[in-house]
Amino acid sequence: MNSTTMLYNSPWAWASWIIIGVLAGLMASYFLLGKHNKFFDVLIGLIGAIIGGWGSAMAIRANIPQGFATAAIVALFIAGAALWIYDTILLKLEERE
Repeated sequence: MNSTTMLYNSPWAWASWIIIGVLAGLMASYFLLGKHNKFFDVLIGLIGAIIGGWGSAMAIRANIPQGFATAAIVALFIAGAALWIYDTILLKLEERE
């Protein structure tokens, strides 16, 4: 990544956020109990990681390795939070009906 490429424009950053999201979704579908659709787990993990990574990269506005690491950690956290919300709230509401 050259010095003029911002983190949110880097293809490597986008690729890492996609990989983080897919892995978070696969891990959630493997470890969480109950009826889960693997496709939705991966999709929610992917969307959460992209939103988290892109949002933190926009907030940081850095092109340094520490900014990349921070964006990756935030992407993982947001993906996990989105999957937790999906599991605890939405699936529990479906079970009540």
